Amino acid sequence: MIHEKIKEVFLENLNLLSLVSKSHFVTRLYRVSGDSSQIVYVKEYFESTKNQIKKDIDNLENSEYITKRSEELFGLRKNLPGEKEEKRNKLFDSRKEVLFYYNLIVSLNYWRTLGVCDEYYEKGIEFLKKINFESLILDGSLIKVYGTQLCEYVYSLYFMGVRDLRDRYKEKYLKVFSADFSGYEFVNKVYGLTHFILAGSDYYQKFVSANEFEWVLEYFRKDIDKIIATDNVDLITEIGLCFKLCKFENSVVDKVREYIEKSFDSELGYFKRKSGSFDDSEHANSIVYLFLSKWDKLLEGPKLGNL
Repeated sequence: MIHEKIKEVFLENLNLLSLVSKSHFVTRLYRVSGDSSQIVYVKEYFESTKNQIKKDIDNLENSEYITKRSEELFGLRKNLPGEKEEKRNKLFDSRKEVLFYYNLIVSLNYWRTLGVCDEYYEKGIEFLKKINFESLILDGSLIKVYGTQLCEYVYSLYFMGVRDLRDRYKEKYLKVFSADFSGYEFVNKVYGLTHFILAGSDYYQKFVSANEFEWVLEYFRKDIDKIIATDNVDLITEIGLCFKLCKFENSVVDKVREYIEKSFDSELGYFKRKSGSFDDSEHANSIVYLFLSKWDKLLEGPKLGNL
């Protein structure tokens, strides 16, 4: 079976993955199967990042530090290839400090999912509660090029109890992407839509309400053939995952499964990204594994105290 082959290939070649990719893969594996055999990599990744996060939190009131750290974060992404990243960097170049706040949201939410809610976490949460998110998240120019990530931040803020921007973000998103798009912009729009459900599930930690997200599902039903024509395995599989997280099995799910089965290279044993990098291929294969696996329950965590 395809998902079992992917699991086998990636577990046998974890040494070829970066630490962040190892952690990502084994976390997804755990949430749908309970397989904790490689969870040690989650702890290793946490340990490798915690000192930087603590340093950031220690300097939340230091404007010079935030400016310098923002430059560092921009430097990490400014050479990323592709039209998508070029558009993002053009926007971030004049407002680099948003990257500091985005990184803080991601870091604190990661700690929450691991059950790390210490004094540093609480200090970070109290800081975020004082932030005006109008210019950070509800800005249409940012949504147009960074909407997928912003959707993730919206749900992270909600799950952390900082602020509930879900309805306002949905309204802004639909306004920004009200037109019919093609090419890169179409893919960007659909990616963003998938993340209302994926982020709403706390990334495969719980099922979501089909009624709440019917507006997203209906769009996917209507445009599934156009989406499959993109031949983008990440995007197409995420559509299938959205329906599974809403506990739906239907013709859309069938079409996604058919696409995966036709596209899979059984000799290679995984979906290979155009870059050729095994590490770059991890995300696509982890979500294919999630989609094809059978699960009737989802697990939270893993919690660091249990590792």
